[in-house]
Amino acid sequence: MDDIILDVKLINITDIGMAAQGIIKPEQIRSIEVKGLLDTGSHLLVIPNWIAEKLGLEKEDEISVQYADGRVDKLPVYSPVRVEINKRHTVVEPVVGNSDKVLIPNRIIEAMDFMIDSVEGKLKPRHPEFDLPLAHIY
Repeated sequence: MDDIILDVKLINITDIGMAAQGIIKPEQIRSIEVKGLLDTGSHLLVIPNWIAEKLGLEKEDEISVQYADGRVDKLPVYSPVRVEINKRHTVVEPVVGNSDKVLIPNRIIEAMDFMIDSVEGKLKPRHPEFDLPLAHIY
């Protein structure tokens, strides 16, 4: 399967809350639209440092990561962002990586109730009969 590149909108979740409280105007909510690479082997949303800066995200923690080649490193975890793909969304804490690519992990795709169509090389709703993602609660 070829790489799947997605149109992604990242939004500062703190700004959304501040706008809801009337502290900032809705047009002051920091966001960015980028291309993201679907990375089914990853569990973390990875963004470059320049995106974290543009969105005004704050470093909150660090996490140990292991790359596909076996290297281990520590990367910073930043304040949450809203991730929007194909009119669906979820909220995650991104990791700032040492790359200029945005990597979209499989867990974001699952949270939005998408599935990967490997024949067409794109995302499809797992449950197209619903307008919203279908969450399973057990």
